[in-house]
Amino acid sequence: AVSSWSSVADSSITVQSADGLRLNASFGSTILYSSAAVSGSGFSALFLSTADNNTVANAYFLSQAGPAVRLVAGSDYNAIGLSTMVSNAVSAAITSSVLYLSQSDSNTVTGSYVQNLSGALGIYLDVGSDYNTIAYSTGVTNSSAVDVIGAQWSSGTAIIGSFLRNMGAGWALGLDAGANYTSVSASTFIAGAYGLWASGGNHHTTVSDVYIQVAQTACLSFNASPSNTVTNARVYASSAALDIQGCSGNSFSQIYAYSANGHGAYLALNTNTVISMSTMASNGTGYGLYVRNSSSDTIFGSYIHMGGKLGVILHGTAQGSVTDKAAADEFMKDVCMQIAAANPL
Repeated sequence: AVSSWSSVADSSITVQSADGLRLNASFGSTILYSSAAVSGSGFSALFLSTADNNTVANAYFLSQAGPAVRLVAGSDYNAIGLSTMVSNAVSAAITSSVLYLSQSDSNTVTGSYVQNLSGALGIYLDVGSDYNTIAYSTGVTNSSAVDVIGAQWSSGTAIIGSFLRNMGAGWALGLDAGANYTSVSASTFIAGAYGLWASGGNHHTTVSDVYIQVAQTACLSFNASPSNTVTNARVYASSAALDIQGCSGNSFSQIYAYSANGHGAYLALNTNTVISMSTMASNGTGYGLYVRNSSSDTIFGSYIHMGGKLGVILHGTAQGSVTDKAAADEFMKDVCMQIAAANPL
């Protein structure tokens, strides 16, 4: 065990049925230019429990059958930087993630690499892990059922300038119930299934300046998740590029949503969705924009394209009162027809 205010540097640790480095109730310790490897099931190369304000840098952690790094029981304000975390665990259980956090807040992972090519998750923020930051890091997995990064009942997660790649049919980022106030910026997600999936009532997720590419299903998906905002996103999918179902109060601006075989954007059972300054396109059998059983949605300043067909959306406001709504609607329709006739493609 590493006690408080200790330093481990230029060291190599290899064990079987134990944790490699264990910080239990440790404060202010540093681990630098060191490596730890474990082979026993359920053990971690680096384990922190009730450990605060510790620093890990330029380190390598390997676990053959469990999490490479694990932070639990109130391990707060720890920093992991410029490090590599690798696990060969095959279990899809969240506790087998390469980097696993539970009840641990305000930790940062910066400039690091996380990998599991055997079926387990990359990073999981479990119940009560709030305000953690993953910045300028890379996560790579090969799973058909789980995420590169996943979270549940953990608020305020920030993902900044990072690259997530799921080489299997799984997700890049999965936000389950209670993963509220998540922010994603300046990042790239590539996956077999969903690039970003938010469900279970998640709210106030903000996504900006992202590129998302998905091989099989929907790319950017919100399900029963209200009050989310997406700005300046490029999303490419085989199915629906933008998939919004059972939501209210979501806002999408400056989106390019392209589907090779499905809908550019699919909206169902929503209220008060706003899409502005966006392009939605389909090159297959789907529509550029498909809206079903939704109400009070607003779409303006956007362009919709399906194959060789052209769609025009025009948003207008009136000064004063409109006494003849039918005439106003007819006028807007005529303007749209004139724009389409000009063939602006």
